[in-house]
Amino acid sequence: MTSLIDTNHRAWAALRVAYARSLPCACWRCGRMIEVGDEWHLGHVTDRALGGSDARLAPEHAACSRSAGARLGVVIARMRLRAIAAGRPVGPRAKQPPPASRERARLAARLAPSREWLPLRSSGRA
Repeated sequence: MTSLIDTNHRAWAALRVAYARSLPCACWRCGRMIEVGDEWHLGHVTDRALGGSDARLAPEHAACSRSAGARLGVVIARMRLRAIAAGRPVGPRAKQPPPASRERARLAARLAPSREWLPLRSSGRA
């Protein structure tokens, strides 16, 4: 019996083989050519963290893929810190309140680095 992970791995490997046949081709992130011997990834045109799916894939240099993932991770982490500093709920199930005034948002952005050390708020329950 094959597991879901094995099935997904096989499908992904088949996609990589199909795209490998099209090499050399241009990296969709930087535009430079990916040659047959180069290290490359099959990347999401719209990152999964931003709602992308496996429907839109394209070859990209491994270095381009890693740097794009690192940049996206930094942006997401900064957004979370700013939300925490502003007292907004964070997470996929958190209900977002209406946007705060410009002054409050500016203050929250300024305070974000200095409030990282604060402990999590307790819910008041024992």
